Amino acid sequence: MEININDKQKYVLIWLTKAEALDTELRKSLKPLYAEYKQKKYRVVLFESGTGDLVALTKDLLKYTLETSVRKES
Repeated sequence: MEININDKQKYVLIWLTKAEALDTELRKSLKPLYAEYKQKKYRVVLFESGTGDLVALTKDLLKYTLETSVRKES
């Protein structure tokens, strides 16, 4: 697990591996962290590692972004 806190922009990023994402006790242990930062008016974002092919999905995303950009310029 990795936790990144940005005080300037008021957000907290929590990154979980596949195994951590499946761990119900770990998820429960994050609730006080959510509450603490919600009280401070921070946005808390949880990222979970996926099961897809990272290279193929990134390629598709880049292709989509390029196509969308070209359409907007036309």
